[in-house]
Amino acid sequence: MHEEDLVRAILARIGDRIGAAADGILVGPGDDAAVLLPRAGAAIVVTTDALVEGVHFDLAFSSAEDVGHKLVESNFSDLAAMGATPRWLLVALQTPRGGGAISLAAVEAAIARCAHRGVRVVGGNVAEGPTIALTATALGEVEGAPLRRSGARPDEGVWISGPTGLAAAGLAALRAGRGADALFAEAVGRHRRPEARISHGRAAARFATAGIDVSDGLALDLDRLCEASGIGAQVRLARVPSSSRLADLARALGEDENRLLASGGEDYEIVVTVPSASSAEAEAAGFVRIGETRTAPGVRLERTDGGLYDGPRGWIHST
Repeated sequence: MHEEDLVRAILARIGDRIGAAADGILVGPGDDAAVLLPRAGAAIVVTTDALVEGVHFDLAFSSAEDVGHKLVESNFSDLAAMGATPRWLLVALQTPRGGGAISLAAVEAAIARCAHRGVRVVGGNVAEGPTIALTATALGEVEGAPLRRSGARPDEGVWISGPTGLAAAGLAALRAGRGADALFAEAVGRHRRPEARISHGRAAARFATAGIDVSDGLALDLDRLCEASGIGAQVRLARVPSSSRLADLARALGEDENRLLASGGEDYEIVVTVPSASSAEAEAAGFVRIGETRTAPGVRLERTDGGLYDGPRGWIHST
C-alpha cells in the first residue's frame, strides 16, 4: 500500500467525523494543518508519545488494535496527570513496506478509541521506515492551574489512583507462554489495553499539590516528582492497591512482587501529593494513600514484608 493510498484509507475511516466549530475545530484532517479553537478561559495542554515495534510493543504478544489503543491512552495519561481533559489528537505513522494493513488497523483502533473518549483526530503524517512506529500528539484543556510535578511539600500524603505492577505481570505472563491462563487475565488485559485516569486527574487538580502518571514505574516516576519539588518521600508497597493479588501472580511467575510493584511500567495510574486537610477529598475521588513526603531527598520504598526495597526502580530509555 503506497503512502497516498494509506492516507486516503485513514481519512476514509475518519469520514464525517472531521468535526465542526462546536468541537473547537475550524480546519480538520486533509489540509496542511489543523486549526483549533480552545474553550473560553481554558489553557491548552500538549503532550506527545511514541510506540515503536520492538521497543514498546511486540506483535507476538499484542495485536495492532492493542497498539492503537495504548497509543491513545498513553498520551491521554500525560494530560490526565496535569488535570487536563483530552480534546484532540494527531497521529504520525511510520510503516515498513508491506506493513500497511497492520499499521492501518492500529490507526483505526486509535481513531475508535478517541471516538470512545469524545476526542477528535485532527491530523497526522505517514512515512515509510524500517519498522512500525506510531507517534501521537494529544491536546487537552485545563481550567485553572494545571497539576504539575513541582508543587509537593514535605509532610503531605502520597496517594495513588490504582494498582501498579499488573501491566508488568501481564507482559511477563505473555512472555512465559501463560497469557491464556485465567489467573493472568486481568494483568494481560491491563498490559494490552490500559486506561488513562482522566477523571482522577481532573479531580486531583482541585486538591493535590503535585502529580505524575506511572508510565515508567512507581519508584522512578515518584523520584521524578520529588526531584522536581525538591523533597523526598517514603512509600509502603504493601499499601499499593494491587499488592495482595499481585503476590499470587508473582509467585506463579517466579517474580518478586516488590519489583513488579515498584518498577513495573505502563500502569498509567496517577500519583499525587495531598495536604492532610484534603485527605477526605482524595479518598472520595478514589485515591489510596501509600506514603508521605519528607524533607530528606530521595524516595524510600518499604517492601511488603517491611524491609527496605533496593531493587530496580523503573524503565529508562538509553540513547
